[in-house]
Amino acid sequence: MLQLLSISNLSVWFSGASGLTPTLSSLRLALAPGQVIGLLGESGCGKTTTALAILGLLPAAARVASGSIRFAGRELLGSSEAEMRALRGAQISLIPQEPGIALNPVLRVGEQIGEVLRAHLPWGRKQCRMAAEEMLAQVGFSDVPRIYQAFPHQLSGGQQQRVTIAQALVCRPQLVIADEPTSSLDPASRAEILALLKRLRHSIGVAMLFISHQPAVLAEIADRVVVMHKGRIVEEGPTAQVLENPQHPYPQALLGCDWSRESYAVELQ
Repeated sequence: MLQLLSISNLSVWFSGASGLTPTLSSLRLALAPGQVIGLLGESGCGKTTTALAILGLLPAAARVASGSIRFAGRELLGSSEAEMRALRGAQISLIPQEPGIALNPVLRVGEQIGEVLRAHLPWGRKQCRMAAEEMLAQVGFSDVPRIYQAFPHQLSGGQQQRVTIAQALVCRPQLVIADEPTSSLDPASRAEILALLKRLRHSIGVAMLFISHQPAVLAEIADRVVVMHKGRIVEEGPTAQVLENPQHPYPQALLGCDWSRESYAVELQ
């Protein structure tokens, strides 16, 4: 199968007071066009480090010890910051975990979506506004003119996350990295955002790397699940197979936790 994203033998170390600490070890991952792969694991297992490595946003303390990240046939490791800026937002985009932090508090949300377009396309302000308004409608807003003019603090958490989804998709990227996009929301808003992402995934045809610690979320949207533990992949396979009949002791324990069972109950109501 043709791969949109291919990660092979990726190892990342972080430097600190006690020396170098491995964060990712010999990671291998492949994602096809239009596919959704879920990264499942507890905090600190390496999920977000994987996302940052793909985006070229690893912190200064991180060092890529080995490996390859190929996107659409192009090697990303070693790319310049200018080359990565041209990719981010246009071909690879991010839906953040905390929309209230990700959005600029002093800019109207419509202008923030338009900024993504102006960064990558030779469009004027009017054309960018029209495209931003169209995208706001696609993510479920009925009162688009009001939302376009709103500041982030005037919106609810669920509305803010819809805006960041609009930002992520407005340039029609090939790959979206969704980093725990429902974890900061109340149960009703979580269900709405998950339903929206499922709909947009099919209507736009975008591939997703969906990061979550909640099995129920991945059960709803992922084609395959990859379970990470201490920087390594310990199990992967079709979603139903991994979540219903895990073979490795770690996902067995993870799925057996009380909080995990509660997550299922809350998310699927």
